[in-house]
Amino acid sequence: MKRQIVVTVGIVVAVLAGKVCCAQTVPPGKKVFESRCAVCHMPQATGVPGIFPHLADSIGRYLSVKGGRAYLAHVPCFGLTGPIKSHGEEIDNTMPALDFLSNEELAGALTYVLTTFNAKLLPENFKPYTAAEIKADRAHHMNMEAVHAEREKLIARLAKRQTSSRTGPSSRRAVKAPGRPI
Repeated sequence: MKRQIVVTVGIVVAVLAGKVCCAQTVPPGKKVFESRCAVCHMPQATGVPGIFPHLADSIGRYLSVKGGRAYLAHVPCFGLTGPIKSHGEEIDNTMPALDFLSNEELAGALTYVLTTFNAKLLPENFKPYTAAEIKADRAHHMNMEAVHAEREKLIARLAKRQTSSRTGPSSRRAVKAPGRPI
């Protein structure tokens, strides 16, 4: 009887320790992503060709241009409608606003998607989204069409940045002509 109680207590302690351990290792936002975002964007954030865009290896690039961080928050806050191009595919669909999620839940989900599926694209100084930041972004009260227009401006900035990085001084190779300094 005493042995049975010790074994039972041991099992209970192991189960509780496992729950504490697992609760600490689940990244914030993962559950929100899996229950809300992955329904359309898929569990690995790869989207559905022609219907729902890739999030993986994609949205992190917006953080490299002015306004990109706010745009990434505006999409789930206000939704997005209209044609877009994602990973070379034309997509014309609507993402509804996720206004039923708390600021903390949205901050966690955005941070999770960026750090899990876009880590290679993140700037060195990347900081996780905060509930306060999402609250401030929600105060802009945009509609889906305004978010789409914001996206188009960012795409133009990204294209300009790519073009200038290919033709800028850092991409040119100095070649010394005979008798002339580099």
